Amino acid sequence: MNSGLPLKLLAIFSLLGAAPAAGAQGKSTSTLNAELLPYKISFGAAGLAAVINNYSFTAKNMVFHTLAGEKGELRLELEIIQNISTTTASRYIESRYAVVRDMYNPKAIPYGGAVTRNTECPADMKPDEITLQVLGAPAQILLAYASRRYALGVWDKSTVYKKAAFLIFQDKTNRTLFQVIIFGDLKKLDIGAIEAILSNIHRPPADTSAPVRGE
Repeated sequence: MNSGLPLKLLAIFSLLGAAPAAGAQGKSTSTLNAELLPYKISFGAAGLAAVINNYSFTAKNMVFHTLAGEKGELRLELEIIQNISTTTASRYIESRYAVVRDMYNPKAIPYGGAVTRNTECPADMKPDEITLQVLGAPAQILLAYASRRYALGVWDKSTVYKKAAFLIFQDKTNRTLFQVIIFGDLKKLDIGAIEAILSNIHRPPADTSAPVRGE
């Protein structure tokens, strides 16, 4: 197994029952939109973000690709799975939303030796849930806070660094699944800003010269 792969991707493999091909790690100095061309999708202005992380590989006939890009105060993190079946996609979507929601569920922590006590996430720190259109279909958005390490599941206001929007959407025509986390300024990344980003996600005009992932 490629030891250079992010831990979150190794967790995805466990979920999907796949194993990565060796030597699949890659680096890029391009933009998100340039890396997304093989998937026949563009993020518009937000996709001009410079790529800071880029891994792609093939396993079980599926293409796995994780990308992160930054543009000013905006950061986008994407996990892409291509050639994914409808059944597997549904299972993946359900599990990933469950993972994020579980970050805010009550936790039992050790207290006084064998004694445990439950902690509860403050109501104003739990994610808000909204629905917006992406590629002409409704997508569920979890609006939350993130830490300086761009991690969700923040309970303590003193550790809040960014606002975040978590979502998963499908391009069923191309059998491709996109998990997206948008990070932005605490005051600027409101619902209007998120809707503007998502409304600009589109399928660019066909380019027969663009490479196709997995070929």
